Amino acid sequence: PPHASPLRDRLALLRDHFASRLRPTAALAGKTMGDLAKTVELVQSSWKIVLGAVDAETAGVILFRHIFTIAPEAKGLFSFAKGKQSDEDLYNNLYLKKHGANVVMTVNTAVEGLTDLDALVPVLKGLGKRHVGYGVLPPHYDVVGQALIATLGDALGPQLTPEVKEAWLAVYGIVKDTMISDHYETKA
Repeated sequence: PPHASPLRDRLALLRDHFASRLRPTAALAGKTMGDLAKTVELVQSSWKIVLGAVDAETAGVILFRHIFTIAPEAKGLFSFAKGKQSDEDLYNNLYLKKHGANVVMTVNTAVEGLTDLDALVPVLKGLGKRHVGYGVLPPHYDVVGQALIATLGDALGPQLTPEVKEAWLAVYGIVKDTMISDHYETKA
C-alpha cells in the first residue's frame, strides 16, 4: 500500500478533528480525502490571487463595506464606526483601515493554517472567545461569511467559480464553528 503523504495526514487530522470535536458541519459531510485536499488547494490558491490583486488594507476596507452593507447595525460594534457622518469618513478612517487589514491577515493566517491544525485551532478558539467580549453573537459570523464571499467575488471576479465558492464556504463554516465553539452555550 502507498504511504500517506504529509498533506494527506494533515487532511485526515482536519476531518477527524472537526468530526469529533465540533457540531456536525454540513461543509464536511461526505467529504473524501481527495475532496478535502482539493478544498484546501482551492482556498489557498485563490487567496494568493486575492492578496496579489489588493493589499490587506484595501481588502479589509472592501470587507467592511460589505459587512456594513449587509448589516448596517454592525457599525455599533466598532468604535471607529460610531458617529461617522458619511461613508467617506468611515472608509477613510485610519482605525477601520488598520482593523480591516488585521482581519484580512487573520484570514491569511487561517488559510495558511489549514495545513497545521494543531496551531490553528487554538488561535481560532481564542479569537472567538475574545469576540464574545466585543459583543459578537453567532449570527454575526454569518454576516462576515457573506461579506467575505462578496469580497472574494470583488477580487477574483470570474475566478470565483462555483467550485471555489463552495470550497470557501466549507472552510469558512469550519472556521466559524471553531470560533463559536462552546463560547455561547448556556450553562444549566
